[in-house]
Amino acid sequence: MISFNKSNKVYGALSNFWDCPAGVRYQGILYDNAEAAFQAQKTTDMAERLTFRYQSANQAKKHGRRVCLRDDWDSIKYDIMRDILYCKFSQDVTLRELLLSTGNEKIEENTTNWHDNEWGHCYCSRCANKEHKNILGKTLMEVRELLRQ
Repeated sequence: MISFNKSNKVYGALSNFWDCPAGVRYQGILYDNAEAAFQAQKTTDMAERLTFRYQSANQAKKHGRRVCLRDDWDSIKYDIMRDILYCKFSQDVTLRELLLSTGNEKIEENTTNWHDNEWGHCYCSRCANKEHKNILGKTLMEVRELLRQ
């Protein structure tokens, strides 16, 4: 199993918080990182989406909490994440090779420092009895399979 977070020296680039040197182009807009691209999609206001382009992942996550959330967000957010990750890893050869180098290993974001058991897996005692959905890891594995085809 590959467990990562943005600080991981080998697999840190799998994180949405990793700044992509070439950016992530999604729906015609170039963002500095996948988190900014994802948070921007929470709104249907194009002018507001554009404000996410150059934000750090931390800034984008905070900003994403303050936007007027689109009505369909809960039903589309996972598909949007998959599409953004596909863009991230298909647009940059180095990132593509990194993801493909994971072979058939299970991929899991270690979210122990921030207790996110929806997108990742927190290993602290407080979260021990919680369900660990690891949606980011599962989505990365799905994108890895798409890249192989």
